[in-house]
Amino acid sequence: MNLEDLGKCFAPEDLEWRIQQAGAKDGKPWAKVLVYVTNRAIMNRLDDVCGAGNWQNELKEISNGSFICGISIKIEDQWITKWDGADKSDIEPVKGAISGAMKRAAVQWKIGRYLYLLDAAFAIVTPDGKHFQPAKEGKYYAFKWNPPILPAWALPTKSLHLLESCTTLDQLAVVWSSLSKHEQADLKPVKDVKKLELTKAGNK
Repeated sequence: MNLEDLGKCFAPEDLEWRIQQAGAKDGKPWAKVLVYVTNRAIMNRLDDVCGAGNWQNELKEISNGSFICGISIKIEDQWITKWDGADKSDIEPVKGAISGAMKRAAVQWKIGRYLYLLDAAFAIVTPDGKHFQPAKEGKYYAFKWNPPILPAWALPTKSLHLLESCTTLDQLAVVWSSLSKHEQADLKPVKDVKKLELTKAGNK
């Protein structure tokens, strides 16, 4: 068990985005969003790194709707627990507090901690967006949006490593087609440089 693996980056599909602030400029809506790792992804990461039988979590209500969560990992013959908590949220208050406490406790184990290095970013407002933001009277009309593109350092190292390790153009094409649209958008400069290198070397 290598606990350092807990802190590895997550794939974009393991993340969720929430609007922190929204408004409109010149009649066009905009939104600043924050990113979080999902609880499902946290549990999968703990299963993968520690083994399903070597970790557990515990929830305690400390006040009306506020919770703390402890995540315990069995290291050799000893259980080590790290705690954190969250208050009620505006939407589904109790469920939000439980979910938030789990996510914050996970950060104590370095799970998703790297996401704190990301500043609040602007969402991509588009009619084809997969997220919907209701209108706010006097502020902005309803709009759809997609998450911003993550920088390469915040993507799983596996994707970056796969591109950099390609030795032929055919291999590069196969690896590229296996990446998600988000990964392709963010790693395109890496792919272009690699393609140029392989072309110059004549590695088809």
